[in-house]
Amino acid sequence: MEVRIIVETTFENGTTKRHRVGYLSRPFRRTQPEGFGLLLEDAKIILRQLQNAILRDQIEEISAASRICPDCDGVRAIHDYRSRVLDTLFGRFKVKAPRIRCCACNAKSDVVLGGPLSPLARFFPDRSTPEM
Repeated sequence: MEVRIIVETTFENGTTKRHRVGYLSRPFRRTQPEGFGLLLEDAKIILRQLQNAILRDQIEEISAASRICPDCDGVRAIHDYRSRVLDTLFGRFKVKAPRIRCCACNAKSDVVLGGPLSPLARFFPDRSTPEM
């Protein structure tokens, strides 16, 4: 028996994205009693991959929403991407976080921030999820 574990994310705008989270092979003729079900080692790997897929999709959605200027509704440019380490209950993850340029409309909300803003910093100021 072969098992493919796939996660499908549906974003608020209706688009979907699929991630292959894991793969298990349990050949019927060679399976021993201890090989039935999900092994702890497999579960840890699958859980880590699941957390990684969910985090990346959430960061992508937060970043896209943050590009809209709250004052003029224009789309702000991405200044650059920075690697960030985010600590969660399920491990430490390296993610790619965009920094967004201030809007050309010179909105007051951008002036307070100064340079490029990082949407990820607003949600995770300590670079860890709240349960940490």
